[in-house]
Amino acid sequence: MAAVVDLASSAANSATSFFSISKRKRKIEFDVEVAIHEIRQYPQLGVLVCKWKDNQGHRGATERATVGANHSARWDSNFSFASKFMVNNSTNLVEPCMLSLWVKQLDVKTNKFERVGDVELNLSEFLSSNETPRVCLLHNSKMNSSLMLTIRTRQFSGDPMYRCPLNAEETKTNQQQLDDGRRRNSSAAQSVEAFRRNSMSGSGGMSGSASDYSSS
Repeated sequence: MAAVVDLASSAANSATSFFSISKRKRKIEFDVEVAIHEIRQYPQLGVLVCKWKDNQGHRGATERATVGANHSARWDSNFSFASKFMVNNSTNLVEPCMLSLWVKQLDVKTNKFERVGDVELNLSEFLSSNETPRVCLLHNSKMNSSLMLTIRTRQFSGDPMYRCPLNAEETKTNQQQLDDGRRRNSSAAQSVEAFRRNSMSGSGGMSGSASDYSSS
């Protein structure tokens, strides 16, 4: 009897925990399209592919493309999938949903593809715009190459009221603007203080001159 009570209590606690978590978050769903256009400023000739995956099990790869004399390789590959996003009910902010891409080059000696760089994006940053082009510098790479992408999103389920997180570039820009504003405020405060001191000094000099005139 005690075992039955314990099991019932455990099930009730689990249900309570589930519903409390559900209340803290809500789900929205989007059709997502990732267009992988090309890689630019690739300094050596070779055959490249671009692979990708997200944290929900979607994955894919482009066809092979050859780097031309203009130091670029073009794929123009499109990949579509439905993706779920979670929204924090307290902040109304969409939680991260990461997309990883990596570029590989064919090693002619081993006939195997070796990774030459990667890109990581948060798809939650793209939900507020139906179509967003993006130029992404390859990370973990010895080459200063850029991957040209377009991310398209369309919501088909869930509450349309949510906030997207800022991307790294916007966060950096906002921080720079904040720092610039602080510097301007500090400079303005220093100017006001200098003006006040000069005014006090000038005021003292003028009163002294007035007393000199009256005594004469």
